[in-house]
Amino acid sequence: MQNNMALKLNSTEDKFDCVIIGDSTLVICCSEMIIERNAKILGIITECKEVIEWCNEYNVPYISYMEMSCIHEYQFHYLFSIVNYRILNSELLDLPQMGAINYHDALLPRYAGIHATSWALIHGEKYHGISWHEMKRGVDAGDILVQKKIAIEPNETTFTLNMKCYCKAVQGFEDLLDNICSNNVTVISQDVKDRKVYYKKQKPVMGGVINWGMKSEEIKNYVNAMNYGCYDNTFCTSKIFHRGKYYIVISVKISNELSTKKAGSFHIADGEIFISTIDYNIRINSIIDIYGNKACINDVFTESDGFFYSDLDISNINEIKKIMEDICRYEQFWKNRLLSIVNNDNIEYFEKINQCNIVENKISHGSISDVQYTCAELVIFVIANHINCTTSGISFVFGYFQQDRDLVGDNDNIFERYVPVILRPVKECSMKEQLNQIRKELVEVQNSKTYMKDIFYRYVNLRNKYYAPVVTICVSENDANIKLDERYSIQLFIDEQRRRCKCYLNGLLNDTSSVYLFFKEVQYELQGLHVDLSIAMNN
Repeated sequence: MQNNMALKLNSTEDKFDCVIIGDSTLVICCSEMIIERNAKILGIITECKEVIEWCNEYNVPYISYMEMSCIHEYQFHYLFSIVNYRILNSELLDLPQMGAINYHDALLPRYAGIHATSWALIHGEKYHGISWHEMKRGVDAGDILVQKKIAIEPNETTFTLNMKCYCKAVQGFEDLLDNICSNNVTVISQDVKDRKVYYKKQKPVMGGVINWGMKSEEIKNYVNAMNYGCYDNTFCTSKIFHRGKYYIVISVKISNELSTKKAGSFHIADGEIFISTIDYNIRINSIIDIYGNKACINDVFTESDGFFYSDLDISNINEIKKIMEDICRYEQFWKNRLLSIVNNDNIEYFEKINQCNIVENKISHGSISDVQYTCAELVIFVIANHINCTTSGISFVFGYFQQDRDLVGDNDNIFERYVPVILRPVKECSMKEQLNQIRKELVEVQNSKTYMKDIFYRYVNLRNKYYAPVVTICVSENDANIKLDERYSIQLFIDEQRRRCKCYLNGLLNDTSSVYLFFKEVQYELQGLHVDLSIAMNN
């Protein structure tokens, strides 16, 4: 249904004022077209570094999201939402006199929501496209103003399709501006029966693990849908599972040979993996580990023939998918945290600490009662305090796991069990204030649950920056089932019920004696807080 009732300027006006919100360089392209038409941009709300730099260079007002309430004071015709993942409330949408317009990377009403290009590829679509539409209450709801269609090529990936959408978005915006400036805007109502919304938490069937019981073309589309190239991937990675470990698959090729073995059977030859499907064989010539490091196929697959899923059942895959959907809302928190601690190596703090300084900086317990705080909080406080007393401006970073809130279970090959806790140095702060800071930090970490280990591959700025904590702290109701992990240099197991802590130092340490002396000082301090610390060498 078409009509010409909305979004038109008054006949006496030939220019317009607008506000833009978005986090992509597409904002720059669209802004330049607006300026070319002598329209005025009152401000751009963004966190995109390139957009902010452009604003500063061309004297366009930049508005942070913290300050965006200021636009309530503006008088403007249009609000343009361009690659904006925030849901705008109705009060904000009512501000522009002529209307709010959004860009969406799909042919609405189909594939509304997020990750539209990935879902289109997974479903084997032959065509895709983009839409510029009015913004109404609801995700990507509102009448359509401009659409552009895109043919999907046989080997299309999300990366290549996103690039095509970008180009079509520019073309579509130019058409939209021409229509607005010529008072020739036509709107088309969305057909609700074709509408389907995809939400951020929705993940592909099998949680990215390749199902070899599909057709080869479906498998190729599935893998290509999770290939974001050199851009951040907030969706998922395609994976294979072998001998207890996950490996990321970036691309696959379909062989001309029909599969003669059971789907999921594989054969290794010339450094490649050949896998049977229900029709044609699939070939993989490159894999990377869950952290994004290149893995040698011949080293991973020591056998020449085998079968996938021999040690991974469907119920386990469904459990993984459920956890993925549960934790995705916290991913931005963990991404920012991991970016802030890369290259932070605590081991040197323990090995280089001057023990004389520690003795001279004994903790004043003051009026603190040890029952006010958990055993874990007291142990962390004493360790952090000693580091703070003997180093200058050093943050203490450690891996933390609380057993009674375990979400990972047996899936620590894909989810992180020990999440990073950061304690930054605090000067002129009482013991009570420091302990409260520790409590606040632990609560924030616990509430943010965990993250997928492939986060170090999916986010470009985290690639090749995997963080393995030197110190890990495991908190439990009892320490009867301690499981040591050789990856960690210093492991502390805290038994809250018995108020005791066991510290294990392993052979990864260069200077074991210094670290041992450090924890002897910690042991002495904890005695005054009625916490029993024992130290053991784990060689």
